[in-house]
Amino acid sequence: AKMGKIKQKVLANRKFLQEALITKTELQKYHLKIKKGKVDKKKEKKNTKKQADKGSLIIAIMSSQGLCGLFNAQLAKKLLKDFPNGEPDLIILGKRGKQYFNRSKFANHLKVEDVPDSVAIVDLRSVFTTIPSYSDVYVYYNMFVSAVKSEPTKTMFSANSEEEIKAETQNEPNKQVQKQSSDIRLTSEDVIARTYIVEPDFTSVYEYFETVMAEAIFMQQVLESRLSEYNSRMLSMKEANDNIKDLLDDQKKEFNRVRRAKINQSLTEVFAGRALW
Repeated sequence: AKMGKIKQKVLANRKFLQEALITKTELQKYHLKIKKGKVDKKKEKKNTKKQADKGSLIIAIMSSQGLCGLFNAQLAKKLLKDFPNGEPDLIILGKRGKQYFNRSKFANHLKVEDVPDSVAIVDLRSVFTTIPSYSDVYVYYNMFVSAVKSEPTKTMFSANSEEEIKAETQNEPNKQVQKQSSDIRLTSEDVIARTYIVEPDFTSVYEYFETVMAEAIFMQQVLESRLSEYNSRMLSMKEANDNIKDLLDDQKKEFNRVRRAKINQSLTEVFAGRALW
């Protein structure tokens, strides 16, 4: 029942919040231009956003419990492949994820946050409030794909440095090619560059996306991960149950074989005794 409710909520909000994340990134690009003075300086004065004073941060959404198959391992593998040198700070949501980074270069600057099973945005407040102090924030989580599959995913949650926004912009054509190669039919909105009409003003909309919408997007990613975790745990328990059945069948066959051997031995002894008489 719990998994069904989360699945319904995740799938209902996924498309909207994915588009919201794209819009948030576009607003951050424009915000960076304002800070660099490439846009009207009058608009720059209205912007009250504090400049980030730290480098990069990775938030890895993992599990707090075991028996969930490759859920943690596949996410850690992707993260370590993307950042083999372990430069950014790392926050792990879920105490089970720490063991995958103990021998990595993240070991000396990682932080573990445990989250309850029924997670809410209040439980994530301590993590969420640290995000504005970093220039670039990546979120790694397992995205639910189907009942038998989840995909480790990396998202640029916050990009305030010129290098990262430039890299993100250069990757956009590749993302379009990936979309075109999939089974999803593209509409004109998917391939045409977005044009935004901002009301009442850029600063208000930007701050709304950096607070309210950012919380909703982050919560969606946590729920995506939690849904994938439940699904992975269910598959692991099914595999364990199948393995137990196979083991019981093997034990039953072995028991019958030993039993048959003892019966044959007894019959052989009886017939041998009768032959002596």
